[in-house]
Amino acid sequence: MKRTGKIVVAMVAALLLVFTAACTPRQVELVEGILQNVDSANGEITIVTKDGKTVTLTIATEAPVETEGASSAIETLEPGVFVEVEVNDDGQVAHHIKARLAKVKGTIIDIVGDNVTVASKGGQTVAVLVTNDTRIELEDDFTGTIADLHIGLEVEIKFDPESRVAFKIDTEEEEAEIEGIIFHIGSDNVTIKTEQGYKRTLVITNTTRIELEDDFTGTIVDLQVGMEVEAKFDPFTRLAFKIEVEEAEDEDEDEETSRLAPIPGAGWGIIEIRVTDPPPADVKSAVVHLTNIEVHRVSGDTSGWIPVIGAPPSFDLMVVDEVTAVLGSANVTAGRFTQIRMDVTEVTGNTTDDVPYTAEVPGRKLKIVRPFNVGGGATTVLTLDFDGEKSLIRTGSNKFLFKPVVKLSIDYKGEAEELEFEGTIKAIVGDNWTMTIDGVDWEVDVSEADIEGDPEVGLEAEVEGTVVDGIIVASEVEIKEAEELEFEGTIKAIAGDNWTMTIDGVDWEVDVSEADIEGDPEVGLEAEVEGTVVDGIIVASEVEIKEAEDTTPPEITITGVTEGQVIVSPETVTPVFSASDDTDPSPTVTATLLNGDEFTSGTEVSEVGTYELIVTAVDASGNEAEVTVNFEIVE
Repeated sequence: MKRTGKIVVAMVAALLLVFTAACTPRQVELVEGILQNVDSANGEITIVTKDGKTVTLTIATEAPVETEGASSAIETLEPGVFVEVEVNDDGQVAHHIKARLAKVKGTIIDIVGDNVTVASKGGQTVAVLVTNDTRIELEDDFTGTIADLHIGLEVEIKFDPESRVAFKIDTEEEEAEIEGIIFHIGSDNVTIKTEQGYKRTLVITNTTRIELEDDFTGTIVDLQVGMEVEAKFDPFTRLAFKIEVEEAEDEDEDEETSRLAPIPGAGWGIIEIRVTDPPPADVKSAVVHLTNIEVHRVSGDTSGWIPVIGAPPSFDLMVVDEVTAVLGSANVTAGRFTQIRMDVTEVTGNTTDDVPYTAEVPGRKLKIVRPFNVGGGATTVLTLDFDGEKSLIRTGSNKFLFKPVVKLSIDYKGEAEELEFEGTIKAIVGDNWTMTIDGVDWEVDVSEADIEGDPEVGLEAEVEGTVVDGIIVASEVEIKEAEELEFEGTIKAIAGDNWTMTIDGVDWEVDVSEADIEGDPEVGLEAEVEGTVVDGIIVASEVEIKEAEDTTPPEITITGVTEGQVIVSPETVTPVFSASDDTDPSPTVTATLLNGDEFTSGTEVSEVGTYELIVTAVDASGNEAEVTVNFEIVE
């Protein structure tokens, strides 16, 4: 019986041992990377991991294979797919393979036909094919087509690694912002300068929303140099999504008057404001009551509002249908004006049933933004053409809402006074020039002018002439030679004859096509530039490249004796030393012994004693190196 008990115990122990072994989990590790090769015959796969290592794994028998979550076979895997492989603890055998379609994240660098090329942040370039089945996801969950993609756009693309057909392109476009003043206005672009001096040119299209003061919307013609704006734009295409004009602060009366003091030689002109209107329906009268009619004048970087005083203080939209009413007039300093504003205090009238009404006026400030000129000795007539049907809106029985819709017409009358202007030539098209004068672009007709000097874009010019219909008709033009300036900064980029230099914290484009260049230009080196500024570009005449500052001391080499060496007489030592330097081919080398006597390289030392050899080397930049060797000669 005892023997039987022993046998039972032994069997139980064996069973427990087997059970415990069966429950011990297999230790696994995860290898991730791009599948480089599949060797089905030998049961092996080769993977390039994320850190660039190449790993070859043996595929375990019956190892499951999945592609995008679906069961597949090792034979169906193609090089280029991303794989996650579970391997055993020695990292040699693959027990489970999960494959995903290839993916690239980066910036679009080229679009040709249906092919899109992306450069990843790691420097990899991948070209994919866009088909009708490719899903392109834009911002805010909108879907798009290849026409919505553009160079510079950040994207993440999933694609078939064999056919390179893109399954999904997810855009990651971010919105950039800039705040500053308008520095320049082109035909379809606006340059904004920040408080720190940074300039960014944005592209204006029909989709750009331009918000003026008091929530009015406008177009590029409503923008003016010097306006404070905040813009949102695509950081890659520089396409402006929205430009918002900041509310201008009203100056006090004294400051306003001082800013608008007469300009010597500018003369005086007359502004006359009139009003006309097609009548609204369903009303017999619609009287608009106004106060504080003002015009806004600009001169360089100063500006201010000028009151226009006159009668009547109100007008009836029904009366001015056929007869234009004069709202007011004023004598003003000749120059450039940008807008008109007035306060609408009340709108009253009678309906066709002779029922009186008072219209609701939600925005009491009426502002019309459009540039116009006033010539010396001439009259500028501004006519406000109200759209009665759109301005006066019936909201209920005998209830109306006044939201003025106004078109401004400009008429220049009278003989203009001869004025003097000074500015920069921005463009030359035959006898028609564009000049920037006090920050504003003017069209200049030089067809009848006497021109002294050779006109070129970017040069300064003095012009005498009259302002006719907003155009300067020049009688005399004197071209000023461009002033040669000196700049100093760091070369940031070199593209042929076009460089980018950082000067006082601001990036400038530098044209060196006609420059004498002294030294070898390299990105990162300092340079001194002499030249002129033309259209915001430095046109260099002379460039001097500064060598990079040398801070590395010479390297000293000593042979023939070593630190701590003991020599037994009659043996001798002959120290030999030299120095080398990266920039100085012949650094100055001096040496002394312990007694302070000068020592010459290659001199034999035989006398018994303790020595300290000091070798010093100095290069042309003043960098110094020193090496000390102690040795002893004993009997």
